[in-house]
Amino acid sequence: MTTLLESFTERLPLLTTRQAGPRPFGVPRPGPSTLEIDPPIALEPVEPEDFVREYAKLQDGDCDVQDLEAHLPVVEDSFYINMEADVVRASSLYLLHPINMALSCLASCRVFCQAEETHGPTARTDISWRYISAQREWVTLAVLEFKNTDMLVREEFAAGMADMRPRSGREPRDLVDNAREEREEWDNTWLGEGAARLARQARKYSERTSVGYVAIFDWKSMFIFNFAEMHEDNYKLAEGTWFKEDAGNHRTYNTFRILLFGMLVKALRRNGLVG
Repeated sequence: MTTLLESFTERLPLLTTRQAGPRPFGVPRPGPSTLEIDPPIALEPVEPEDFVREYAKLQDGDCDVQDLEAHLPVVEDSFYINMEADVVRASSLYLLHPINMALSCLASCRVFCQAEETHGPTARTDISWRYISAQREWVTLAVLEFKNTDMLVREEFAAGMADMRPRSGREPRDLVDNAREEREEWDNTWLGEGAARLARQARKYSERTSVGYVAIFDWKSMFIFNFAEMHEDNYKLAEGTWFKEDAGNHRTYNTFRILLFGMLVKALRRNGLVG
């Protein structure tokens, strides 16, 4: 049986999913409070390897891995991923459990993983990682939002990635200024329509929780936003990372578990909770 530590370098289990194809129901139109938030104009790409490097924290002696010798839950043959709730249930067992156990032995304080946490009257996050500061205040580290399978479409995100734009218009200044001239009817964003809707929601969560990192996961793909340094009026773009497991990724330590773990380690470091 696979241990929690070993699971980081293995792909998520191949569960039965619906065969309806990409987005049978489309990306829902955002609610009024989300529509008040502009999607990012464009995104500065960050390679998955930037997060993968943080996996060394589990290998270099900074963490007592004894608790990670426990076994990953057995894969349930009863799984059929048809709705977002199925993604949530599977992720709780096979994605979040080993990550949370690793954080417990790594962070310098207790990190809480909370579901359906409300942040103000109009924001309720699927998963948020939080801790209690020395001032006895709750501080949110990062947010994870779940979607039904196939809701993340790479081409829609790629349309807004700076390195995928025509070479003459890749600089942040060009992307911002040209969007305001050419993309007004698309809310001044280069992102595709579905990705723009998801990005609105991610940015709202970032603003309501005061976090930089917001990840979106649909069991097959993951996209990580980093809004921490975003200031488009000064031509500073938000960052974005697209990731999808494939047959070869796990051999180079590229897995959903490592990617999400790396995001959380970066969030812990930003708050002074790891070295």
